[in-house]
Amino acid sequence: MKKFYNKTIMSRAFSSALRVFALLCVLLGVSSSAWAGAGLVDVSFYFSTGNYENLPITGASDYSLGTNLTEAPKLDKAIIETWRADGGNTCGGTLYAKYDGGGEKTLGSMGHSGNDGNNQWWNWDGDETLPSTPGDHTIEFWIKVTGNENGNDCNQDFWASNNSQNYKFTYTIAGETWYLKHPWDGSNWTWKELTYQSGTTYTLTANYGGNNATVDYNTANNDNGKVNVTPTLGCTTIAQGTSCTFTFDSNSKTVNITPTAGCADSGDGDEGTIE
Repeated sequence: MKKFYNKTIMSRAFSSALRVFALLCVLLGVSSSAWAGAGLVDVSFYFSTGNYENLPITGASDYSLGTNLTEAPKLDKAIIETWRADGGNTCGGTLYAKYDGGGEKTLGSMGHSGNDGNNQWWNWDGDETLPSTPGDHTIEFWIKVTGNENGNDCNQDFWASNNSQNYKFTYTIAGETWYLKHPWDGSNWTWKELTYQSGTTYTLTANYGGNNATVDYNTANNDNGKVNVTPTLGCTTIAQGTSCTFTFDSNSKTVNITPTAGCADSGDGDEGTIE
């Protein structure tokens, strides 16, 4: 036999139960987090790499925005759904972020975007580009909602913060491909690919060309658009043919050359010389 439910009766019943719950919280001295559990429904985040909708207020997992990305993701929208209990008030929200363990960042206010009965939605709309340096990133978000459990004021704060763990999203930016050209062994001017390490650091191991030889760099693996720089030597002098680590910084566009065996004393009192 089919059963039919009157939506109005069900809604009133739920609303009454919520008021009873709120009253019990007050009588028992339960903190405002109890209101957060009943009044904050779920949160959603919309990125350029994908959407993560209806995440729970507590117990959320960590989420991946992708690996080996060629550009940083963007946060386009965040939404929080709230439940405005009869006799209470919800006034809006504020979206916060933390990038790679750094300081707190306020992304902005969340404005009212719609309601359905006691359910309300609050949106943050923007174009927030996340950290873009090569490597691994962890981004955290959380939301503060203002309102009042038992009146029309906006003097109470309620937090959608995944039980203070925040909503965490991870992603990896692939390192660019950089090449160096140098007279390896003194005469062999060819292009060699660098190996990405972390941040903006790339390295390769090869023989130094000697005679304070310069270095070309680019991302084309040919002479198109090459740039010539004078490297910094890790020792006072380095003999031609010495096995060295070439370290390239893609931000400062500098090259440092250091013998893989380290600097040595030449015996003439000039330490830091390989001859």
